[in-house]
Amino acid sequence: MSKGSFTYGGQANVNMQEIAFSIYTAVDSAFYDVEYPEHDWYKVVKEDQVLSDINAGATQYAFISRDRQGAAAFRGQAENNNIPMVSQTAGSSTVPLCASNVGAKIDNEDARQYQMGFNGNLAQDLGECMRFACDNLVERTFFFGDDAVGFKGFMNFPGVPTSTAVSGAAGNTDWSKKTAAEMVKDINDGLAAVWTNSRGVFLPNTVFLPLEQFNLLATTPYTLGASAAVFQSALDYVKKYNIYTNQRGKELEIIPIRYLKNANNSSNKGRMILQDRSKRNQALPFPMGYTLQAPVPVPLGAEFYSEQKHGSYVIRQPLSTLYVDGI
Repeated sequence: MSKGSFTYGGQANVNMQEIAFSIYTAVDSAFYDVEYPEHDWYKVVKEDQVLSDINAGATQYAFISRDRQGAAAFRGQAENNNIPMVSQTAGSSTVPLCASNVGAKIDNEDARQYQMGFNGNLAQDLGECMRFACDNLVERTFFFGDDAVGFKGFMNFPGVPTSTAVSGAAGNTDWSKKTAAEMVKDINDGLAAVWTNSRGVFLPNTVFLPLEQFNLLATTPYTLGASAAVFQSALDYVKKYNIYTNQRGKELEIIPIRYLKNANNSSNKGRMILQDRSKRNQALPFPMGYTLQAPVPVPLGAEFYSEQKHGSYVIRQPLSTLYVDGI
């Protein structure tokens, strides 16, 4: 897969054509749709991070950040006219919101032929296609952003710290050249880096990995002791033995995301993303979900239109996330 590629679109080997069979051919009554990968943005954003309570007429979403400063001093160290004072500062950030739409046109004869040939409802099936098309747009802009409308992407969000995995015993950062213990260490090092760099404010609860690296973690044995009496995968081990689980008492969540392969434009290796994932740290403004409008009559047919309105993915607290390249 090329860097930053979007894995949706038409299949070159599936064409629209008239279908005919011999009378001696047994035809399966079921359709077998072309399979596409599922939309991964649903895996990254939790339900409470999708902000659907924004007015649908808004063109921007804004949030205010506040900071408190000050420290008291002991009475003997502060003169009457030199008592320390506290202060509070505030700043705002805005996120663009954009409406999008897609349509379909149905000819009466097409619908009749479709019903006869496939025993299906063309309007209903094209409606599902439109919903899929709208989700495709969210998928692309969520992960890669869109400079034309000011959207920022999850893959390379500005301000998020970036590091490179350390080399293993084999002299390589790539997980295909690392042991189970070295892969686990990369994850734990990343968790610790976010925790210590934020002075304990943020502690990642989620790790996103490329598919290949997730597979390596899930299938590489992690043995304890020379006798290897205790057997488990590196994935099972790190989900239980990490600083997040130790401090919060919950299992670390590790999620495979296909776009993380070759995610870094400066290298051909995968990117790991560690994130303290919560509504207070990240969000996806979504004022209007997928909405199918009433059909519009046209001569000998009808047109259908659907719309939605969403905004750029936003990381409110950049230190809540860490990119680790080279795995």
